[in-house]
Amino acid sequence: MSISASDKIETVLISKAQSYLEILIMSLLTHKDAKALRTMAKMLESKAAASEFDLKVVIDYCDFNKAEAEDDKIKADYDEKLLEEIKNRISYKYEFAELANYESKISASSFNRTEANSKYFITAMPQFMCKNELTPAMRGTATHKFLEICNMANCKSNIEAEILRLTEIGKLSEQQGEAINRKAIEAFFNSNLYRRISVSEEVYKEQKFTMLVPMSCVYGNVPPKISDEKTVVQGIIDCLFIENGEIVVVDYKTDKADSEDELAEKYLPELRIYERAAQEILNLPVKETLIYSLSLKKEIKLHI
Repeated sequence: MSISASDKIETVLISKAQSYLEILIMSLLTHKDAKALRTMAKMLESKAAASEFDLKVVIDYCDFNKAEAEDDKIKADYDEKLLEEIKNRISYKYEFAELANYESKISASSFNRTEANSKYFITAMPQFMCKNELTPAMRGTATHKFLEICNMANCKSNIEAEILRLTEIGKLSEQQGEAINRKAIEAFFNSNLYRRISVSEEVYKEQKFTMLVPMSCVYGNVPPKISDEKTVVQGIIDCLFIENGEIVVVDYKTDKADSEDELAEKYLPELRIYERAAQEILNLPVKETLIYSLSLKKEIKLHI
């Protein structure tokens, strides 16, 4: 704080005052008895002036640490019942907390997470190495898609004409049309399975479903407490057909495989879900559940 040569307080200091008390204290700074105030304001003692009245300055230094310590010693009365209720709520554990370890919604295809998935992990060619061509996986997808959307009756008479038709109406790209495995498609339409489909009572292609399935059926070994809790399962069944009043479930697979047993083991969990869904959708018993392998060119019956 500064005092002008005329022993007057600078105007700027008065303008910054936050209260009348601050202005009053500033006016007393030059009082002969206000040494303590001048010390706090870091003023020279030479600024002291004669005064017509006496002044007593008392500065109360509060020990905040001591005050806080005293406050800590104060103990308030508390409600025993309320305290017990707070303890119970803090220690509460949700009865079905184990559900957090499982997915509440999954796709049927996710049931194929087995060691067999890693067998061909490094056999697929990366997309950047295929330049403008489709990767082997894309070629398999194109062949599978053709079976999903084709008119089966047309394919039996002329596969190329059906591929051309689907390309012209935009259901397939030209690249996909060229990538379709003609030999695999031809083998399917010459198979006993297609013969059964063609004379069946009714055919359902690309049948979508959403259903609730007990967690014990989805995850196998789950804690008994949550085994009956439900998981939402979604999927698409490639083909269903009705034969003598019973359902036949068909799933097309384009995977490379060394044997029928390999495919059956890999896809059994997925097909088990498809069979369950087919029964719920059509309210009929399932007669057979089949995989048709486009790479092996044969049907594989699953024992579910």
